Amino acid sequence: MAVGTRGAEAARRQLDEAGLYGTRAGVIAGDAADVEFAPYLAERVLLEDPQLGAMGEERLAGLLEKLYAVLRPYGGQALVWCGAAGRAAVEQAARRAELGPMGTRRQGDGGVLIERVGAPAGSADWLGQNADAGNTRCSRDELVKAPLGLLWFGNAMSNSLVLPRHGEGPVEQVAAGRLVIEGPDSLSCADVYTGRLLWTRELAGLGAYYNVTKHQRGAHALGSNYFAAPDAVYVAQGQRCLVLDPVTGRTTRELTLPGQAEWMFLLVYGDKLIAGMDPIVVARGSPGAMRYNTDASSRGLAVLDRRSGKVLWTRKADRSFGHYAVAAGAGKVFCYDRLSQETVDRLRRRGIDPNSAAANLLALDANSGEVVWQTDRCVGAGQGIAYSGEHDVVLGYGALRGRDGAVLWDKLTIRDVPDPNALGAGFATSVLGGVGRIWWGKWGPMINGRTIITQGQTAFDLLTGEQKTWTDANGQPRQWRYRRSHGCGPSAGARHIITFRSGCAGYYDLDRLGGTTNLGGFRSGCTSNLIVACGVLNAPDYTRTCTCAYQNRTSLGLVHDADVELWTYAAVPTIGRAGFNFGAPGDRVDEAGTLWRAEPPGVPPRFGGRRRCTIVPPPAGGPAPATRTFYNHSLLLGGEARRRWIAGSGIVGLRSVTLPLDELRGAKTIRLRLVFVEPEHASAGRRVFSAAIGGTSPNGKPAIEDLDVFKESGGKLRPLVKEFRDIRLPAGAAALELVFTPKVGQPLLCGAELLAAD
Repeated sequence: MAVGTRGAEAARRQLDEAGLYGTRAGVIAGDAADVEFAPYLAERVLLEDPQLGAMGEERLAGLLEKLYAVLRPYGGQALVWCGAAGRAAVEQAARRAELGPMGTRRQGDGGVLIERVGAPAGSADWLGQNADAGNTRCSRDELVKAPLGLLWFGNAMSNSLVLPRHGEGPVEQVAAGRLVIEGPDSLSCADVYTGRLLWTRELAGLGAYYNVTKHQRGAHALGSNYFAAPDAVYVAQGQRCLVLDPVTGRTTRELTLPGQAEWMFLLVYGDKLIAGMDPIVVARGSPGAMRYNTDASSRGLAVLDRRSGKVLWTRKADRSFGHYAVAAGAGKVFCYDRLSQETVDRLRRRGIDPNSAAANLLALDANSGEVVWQTDRCVGAGQGIAYSGEHDVVLGYGALRGRDGAVLWDKLTIRDVPDPNALGAGFATSVLGGVGRIWWGKWGPMINGRTIITQGQTAFDLLTGEQKTWTDANGQPRQWRYRRSHGCGPSAGARHIITFRSGCAGYYDLDRLGGTTNLGGFRSGCTSNLIVACGVLNAPDYTRTCTCAYQNRTSLGLVHDADVELWTYAAVPTIGRAGFNFGAPGDRVDEAGTLWRAEPPGVPPRFGGRRRCTIVPPPAGGPAPATRTFYNHSLLLGGEARRRWIAGSGIVGLRSVTLPLDELRGAKTIRLRLVFVEPEHASAGRRVFSAAIGGTSPNGKPAIEDLDVFKESGGKLRPLVKEFRDIRLPAGAAALELVFTPKVGQPLLCGAELLAAD
């Protein structure tokens, strides 16, 4: 909390005596308007200042916006103690400020209580194993986007409360600001905004299927045995389903299925709980080393009113209902009725082709269980179902309209191919139109709006089945792919990023197709544990029993932070724009869509890293040293924020640089921007040089003559941009040369941007 100086020491003593100071609470004496806090960190804040009413409405509104951002969503409270004279001003400023959902009320004689109500605007929950009842595997959260900065880290929730990484247990589930995760014989809950452990519930036998150290499909074959909703947590335990209070973890009631059938697979859709009845589970391996790598299914489905526990309807399968082949939306339950894996194995042992058996895709009325439509189109063995409520599309081996089952497209054939990102393990893949893959075998695709993003790192149009492409500099279509390095586990989707293990934790920036980046040396799980929800990238420590050499084993929460530097690889270039960032740690796409490539490249050629510019150093044997690069974090630089990360690095000592025109092929006239900074000298006159474009400008003089970056920019570490318009290119030109001539010290260059002007 922030308090006046007079009360700070007394408040510290009181908190210390209560055992809270330094662990659950802190006291800051000073001007709250000048203190920078992390977002979401506080459940309770006390701001004490009798002079608040005299601040002026605009400044006071800004202070309240900052205060609101600090509060934890879902009930964080700030008591603004401003005296009776200042109360009206605080209430008026609160109405003016852009605070989002809130409530205010008067407190005592001189206070105003501000409460942050509900979720952060634009955030979304991750419900169940696959983000929602439609199995889209893609969070609808709009807040988490690149770049990402650290919100908190630590192991308040020890990884002893989490399943082994190769067992592929259920992913963490996040609802109403609480993260729920399964462990051996337990279920635990943590606060996504602080990482604080809220409760652990011991549940004997929970997680037994996944408590192994060898690779298996686990929950990706069996389905999730728990479902965390904002108002309840449902846990399948044999012949009962426990309903837990999400705040305390205590059991509020128990649910049962008709005939005391066993629970295993759970899905929540609105006010309905969907469950598989009487599961069929197939394990592989010798006794004592069983692994679950084949699809589990149930002999029936049951739908209950999840609040009363009343069974609304049940349906017995003609064959079986695969757990990963059940989705819900638009008032319907979509499911495959097909042979169970147990039956498939038995038929194969008898020499019978199981693919000759019929299978149906059913759309059942969610309220009654009556068949709305059914079809044998777009049905195949061993795959799941996903449903897009946004576009009313059911995705299987093809796409169907949700309201009537009409086939939108169906172009898929099946084959087995090696997976380069799963340590040589095989997986089933589908080839669409002969040009791409939809991977349904081990994990399912992600549906992001109108785009299907596959675990095979390609993408397709949900409504047409056409593969997503981009156009290269020669006008040829190229297959769009997101790149990731080695690592177990599937990718998880979100509106703005795709998360995955890529060596260490990583993600792909979907905005402007900005490429892949890593989140430093911390381990992400082999089970997918980088889940976007509630405005936070949630990364609990799902690495128990992992022996990979990543030093940092911890849980983290990350949020969007524009000040964090973002360096990527494998971004998609924009035709008509090209940027070169000398000495940079990686590539980056700017707000206008220019891909700034690092020179020299920061990644190996297999990820697109190759030198594109030709840099000529000083003559050998001369008084000048060879070229060298420098790098400073952009927060150390002044000037315009949009250019700081470009000017943070550069190359010193060059005599010329040749810039390729690959993305500007066919342009007759271009615009050139050059970015400079003075990285080391603290006074003018220490570095002076000239630069010519294509040797010389039309009048025979250098385009830049006697440039003193320190003097012209106003000091050290202040970016300077020089722009040149209407540069005419010779017919068929493949590159543009810049020639540098030193006068005092050595020339330097941070970045060069080329834009087609025609």
